[in-house]
Amino acid sequence: MCESRKQVKQRKRLDEVIIETGVSQEDYELIKTGSRKRVLTKYKLKYITTGIENGYTMGEIGQNIGMTAAAVKDMMNRYGK
Repeated sequence: MCESRKQVKQRKRLDEVIIETGVSQEDYELIKTGSRKRVLTKYKLKYITTGIENGYTMGEIGQNIGMTAAAVKDMMNRYGK
């Protein structure tokens, strides 16, 4: 296929994905610093699932919010659908 016909899917930036979860500015900053408060779990889950849908790896997602890839996977297994 010629280069002009290839479609390149543009991914949203991970910070944009966090903001789209409906998180407040204060909670956004807590998530970015790696806070483990339970009230943030619903935002993190939505962020993780949307990030995966946008083609990010669990490692990239975790690195953006101060978690390891294993912690992201564990959170999805425990609370995810």
